[in-house]
Amino acid sequence: MASRMQVKNGKAFDFDKMVINWDGSQYPFRELSFTNAPFYTFVSIVALERKLLNFYGEPVNSMAEWIDNQISYYFDSTDYLNLNNNDLYNLIYKK
Repeated sequence: MASRMQVKNGKAFDFDKMVINWDGSQYPFRELSFTNAPFYTFVSIVALERKLLNFYGEPVNSMAEWIDNQISYYFDSTDYLNLNNNDLYNLIYKK
């Protein structure tokens, strides 16, 4: 995963609006950091994943691959992005 500075410098991530700009649309994302882990990660929605990857799960191009590599988990609904960090952590890592 890229450093946060590399992600900030990526044109696709808009940290002011907390959206990823891709293919003329904006998709919400959220940065997560956990007290029990010395890293941060990003989550977004499945609608973005469907645009970044083709039917076979392959990135549509190198920029799509880079964006997909920054995101650790995709949710079905934007409602999940409003959960607190602990609830998201439990959803992602304690299935």
